[in-house]
Amino acid sequence: MGLWASGYNGPLDLNYFRGDASQWQAYANPAGKTQTTTPPQTEKPPTQTVDLQALATATIRGDYGNGRQRRDALGANYDKVMAIVNQRLNNAGTSQTQQQATSTGVTSVTIRSGDAMSAIATRTGL
Repeated sequence: MGLWASGYNGPLDLNYFRGDASQWQAYANPAGKTQTTTPPQTEKPPTQTVDLQALATATIRGDYGNGRQRRDALGANYDKVMAIVNQRLNNAGTSQTQQQATSTGVTSVTIRSGDAMSAIATRTGL
C-alpha cells in the first residue's frame, strides 16, 4: 500500500530510497556515532520434566512397542526407562515366582509383549 499524491500516476512507494549509501547514513545516523550491534535476545525454553516412572509404566503396558519402535518412541529416555522397566520386572517376577514356587511347587509366568525365553528366565530366575 502506498501514498497517493496528485500529479503522480499511481501510489508512491514509501519503502524505496533513491540515494546512495552515504546519503542513507546521513539520514539514519546524522550525528555519525559508532553503532554497536546488540545480539538478538532469545528466551530459554522452559525446562521440561519427564516422568520416567510413567514412561516405564506405559512401556510395560506395551504402549511403545518393541525393539526399534520402542527405542525410537522413547528417544533419549530409552536407557533410563528400560532400567526402570527391568528393575520392576525383575523384582516383581522374582518375588512373585518365589512365593508361587514355595506355596504350590508350580511356577506360573505371565508373558508380556516382547518377551523372549531368555528375558523370562532372567526375570524369574528359572
